[in-house]
Amino acid sequence: MTVLSWDRYLAVCSPIKSIRMRRTTIACFVLLLCSSLAVILLLPVVMNATVVHVDVQTGSLIIGNQNDTLHLDQHNHQQHKHHHHHITQTKCIFEESNPTFMYYTFACGFLLPALLITYFYLNVIIRLHKSVANVHQHSFITKQRNANMRIRQVTKRIVAMILFYFFCWIPHWALNLLAHFELIVVSWSTLTLSSIFFAAHLLVCFNSAVNPILYALINRELRQQHTKALIKRCRSLSNATSTALDALIKHSHHLVECAGPLHCNFDATSGYENQQHTRKEKNNSLSSTTAVIPLCSFNNPTIAIEND
Repeated sequence: MTVLSWDRYLAVCSPIKSIRMRRTTIACFVLLLCSSLAVILLLPVVMNATVVHVDVQTGSLIIGNQNDTLHLDQHNHQQHKHHHHHITQTKCIFEESNPTFMYYTFACGFLLPALLITYFYLNVIIRLHKSVANVHQHSFITKQRNANMRIRQVTKRIVAMILFYFFCWIPHWALNLLAHFELIVVSWSTLTLSSIFFAAHLLVCFNSAVNPILYALINRELRQQHTKALIKRCRSLSNATSTALDALIKHSHHLVECAGPLHCNFDATSGYENQQHTRKEKNNSLSSTTAVIPLCSFNNPTIAIEND
C-alpha cells in the first residue's frame, strides 16, 4: 500500500522522475525490499509460534497430554474432536511477553505506513487542485467545469481509499493493543470477543482483497493527470525554447539594422582613403621617375642628368 501510494505520488507530482524510475530493475528491487522487510517483521512470529489445544467449553489450553496428541495425529483432518468428554480445538498461537515486538510491529506495520500513505495522497490532491487552478486561467468555462468534476471524482476516491484503509486496520490493532495491555481479557470461551477478533481479522483480509479494485478505479484518472502533466511540461519547454529563439532572432535583426549605416559609412570612408592613397602613390611614382636629357654632340658622349 505504501509503495503504491508512493508510485502514484511520483506519477502526479514528479512525472519526469517517475518515467526515469519506471524500470524492471527498480521494480524488482522494490519488491525484494518489501518482501525482506515483511520477513524481518514476521520472523519472531515464525520462530516462536506454537500449536496448542484449546478446550472450547472452558477456554483453557491443553498442553502436554500425550493421549490427546496421539488422538490428533490419528484425526489430523478434523478440526474438532471429542476426548474425555471435552471438545478441544487445535490452534496456532503466538504469545510474546516482551512489549518491544508489539511496539515495533505497530509502528512499522500500521503507524508509519498510514502516515506515509496520507502524506503521499494529500500531496497528490494538492497538486491536482493546483493544476486545475492553472487550467482556470487559460481555458473556457466548459473546460473549467469538466476539470472540476474530474478532480472532485479523483479526490473522493482517494479520500475513500484512505478512510477504507483506516477502517479496516484500526479495529485489528486496537484489539491487539488492548489485549496486550490487558485492558480486555482474551478468552476463547467468550463467543462475543472471539467473534470480534475474527471480524477484525476479516477486515484486514477484506482490505487486501478490495485494494486492487480501488486502485483500478483511480488509476485511470491518475494516468490521465500524469499524461496531462507530461504534455504540459513538454509544452512549457517548447514554449520556452521558441520564446528564446524569437528573442535571439529579434536581437540579431536589431544589431544588423544598427550596424548597417556604420558599415556603409566605413566602406565609403575606406574607399575614399584607398583612392587618396592610390593617388598619392601615383604622384610619388611620377615625381620619383628619372628624367633623362640627352645632350647630343658629335664629339662628347651622352650625359644623363637625374633629378630626384
